[in-house]
Amino acid sequence: MMECKYVNDFNYATMKLVFEEFIDVLAKLDQKVSIVYSENLEIKSNFRWFNIFDSIESRKIFIESWQDLSVSNQMQTLFTEQSSCGASTLYKSYKVI
Repeated sequence: MMECKYVNDFNYATMKLVFEEFIDVLAKLDQKVSIVYSENLEIKSNFRWFNIFDSIESRKIFIESWQDLSVSNQMQTLFTEQSSCGASTLYKSYKVI
């Protein structure tokens, strides 16, 4: 999970293009990862970004695959041009039914 803030005049509408590119790349990687974007209702410039993996091993495989792609640097550049995020935090979670 990352806590982020849009910079300058960027917002969800501008970032959505980056999200769509990211989703397209994920589909080609054939990796199972869920992405959750949560916008703060009171401060719309703040949002949280979650990547959810089935296991620590699947996260490791994803990171290795992602870093090998040339598009990963382009995506990271687009993301950092539009937002500023703190350090990511890892959480172990359980699905409650």
